[in-house]
Amino acid sequence: MRRREDFKFVTGKGRYTDDIKAPGMLHMAVLRSPHAHAVIKQVDLSAANAAPGVRLALSGAELAGKIGSIVPNWIIPGTKCRTGPWSPSTGFASSVECVALAIAETQAMAHDAIGLVDVDYETLAAVIDEEAAIRDGAPQLHDNVANNIATIYRIGGGDYSKAVREADQVIALRLANNRLIPTCMETRSILAEPNADGTLTITCRAKCPICIADGSPTRSVFPNIS
Repeated sequence: MRRREDFKFVTGKGRYTDDIKAPGMLHMAVLRSPHAHAVIKQVDLSAANAAPGVRLALSGAELAGKIGSIVPNWIIPGTKCRTGPWSPSTGFASSVECVALAIAETQAMAHDAIGLVDVDYETLAAVIDEEAAIRDGAPQLHDNVANNIATIYRIGGGDYSKAVREADQVIALRLANNRLIPTCMETRSILAEPNADGTLTITCRAKCPICIADGSPTRSVFPNIS
């Protein structure tokens, strides 16, 4: 069966979120921690706020209580998810944390402003091995996830004990799978447009609904990017 979606891409007519321009549109860039595990001692936004075209610069701490936790699409019952962005009380940062953000008139101005943010980090020991991460004394990444174990997932069926007793051979096999996250070509690009009726139109490259933490009504639009 022929694929129907290829023609627009091979002819250069594919549409991406970044191709859509709205009147008065502003651009946001995010500064993330360069360290796998660190404490943020201080964030100086003065130079970023004074940069050309910048409308707003915020630290991750200023987002505390305003955005939700990072939650996976499929949550196993009992899973402990890390809580929101870093805050002054914990000062924690990892390589995925939003340390600061800048909103400016152009994308280049936003990225230039991010480069002016001065951050004082205290690097900590990182956990890079899953088995080492759950041993006694391992560095703890999140206060609400004890022993670095987010969830325990068990599945089974039938009478395993009986099958073992009756089996001629019992083989134990340990499998390690690489992480695999298929995704589209365009990276995280989102366009949010306020409407006159108080709703918000979200255009993004994902094929799943966008949920706003405060429950605001939204209308999701998905460009023909797949």
